[in-house]
Amino acid sequence: MRHGYLIGLLAAALLFFSLESGAQPPEISEEPDFYSSPGQSATRDYEVSDNLQVDTFAGTLQSHSNDLVLSGTGPDIVVQRSYNSVPSVISEYSYMGPGWDIHFGRIVGLYTCSNNALSFQTVKLFFIKPDGSQVQILPNELYLDNNNSGGFEEAYDYMPEYVTAEFWRAECRGDTLVLTDKTDTDYFFGASGSVELDRKQVVVKVEDSHGNYLDIDYQLANAFLRPTHVQASDGRSVELTYTGNYLTSVSDGTVGVTYIYTGQHLSQVDFPEGINWKYEYKDSTRLLSKVTTPLGAVVDLEWDNYLFRNKDYPVVTSKCIGEDCWGYTYEREYNGSNGIVDITRINTPFGTREELTHLNPLSVSNGGIRRLST
Repeated sequence: MRHGYLIGLLAAALLFFSLESGAQPPEISEEPDFYSSPGQSATRDYEVSDNLQVDTFAGTLQSHSNDLVLSGTGPDIVVQRSYNSVPSVISEYSYMGPGWDIHFGRIVGLYTCSNNALSFQTVKLFFIKPDGSQVQILPNELYLDNNNSGGFEEAYDYMPEYVTAEFWRAECRGDTLVLTDKTDTDYFFGASGSVELDRKQVVVKVEDSHGNYLDIDYQLANAFLRPTHVQASDGRSVELTYTGNYLTSVSDGTVGVTYIYTGQHLSQVDFPEGINWKYEYKDSTRLLSKVTTPLGAVVDLEWDNYLFRNKDYPVVTSKCIGEDCWGYTYEREYNGSNGIVDITRINTPFGTREELTHLNPLSVSNGGIRRLST
């Protein structure tokens, strides 16, 4: 399924970066939808082994690693490295090569904060989490219902005007957009009126309910802001170092993680314990073909292109760990007894076959994906 509004959103976001940074970012040709949505989702099932997650609905692949974690008083500093076989909006051309990314939260879409009022300049507004998943910021229907009926029942009631499906709230504090999660931790974006206007697209501060915080510094490069330093209120800090266009290390001053590239692709991640991850790719694309884990396990992956509704989807068809292999096949829009469904069949190395049936997005009014049976 193609979502026309995302085309406009991508164009507007890229236009924003080109106008305000003075540079033209690369064109992003892929358009995320239900079958090519990056990041983890609570509504999806994943077949997981050796930190590689196959989305059993869409056939996509992802991997997430916390390369460096510093705990202390206040929010943890977490440097999360994520791989998605499909690109997150505006993350396709990252400073880690195709497929990989490290960031602390972004906004995609245009908006303005002024006098505590949030206004959208694009039809949709998304928060991109560090794992690449996209969370849409939506008007709060309860807020609108109360306003339409003459206001709140009690003057002291608080109800956010904008929320997410995960019950985060979004609001403007002056000219600054703030997202607040369910633990009452605030994520501050750059002020709408700042000199570096593209800072309002990235998280610049994280503060918990006790006033402990992280400050995140950025550097403009290749039309995108990339994080360079994270400073905690209790003294913890992490430095992100770049060589040319690529992130080459993260360090807390004592221990660090090093990133090695072959051409434009991330090929190795070295940890201070002397262990590493190694990566190879299919035909110089973003698709992983071989992963060697720190314990020496070798995972081989095979892909195929699934043409569906005039869009070409890369899907995992085989995953082998040594001689143990899993095979995946996909059937879209099967007209079954439960309506229009999608079927994924997994042949396991144990001589069994799993058949997963999901509601097709055409069958649900709110666009949710739900597994019906196994």
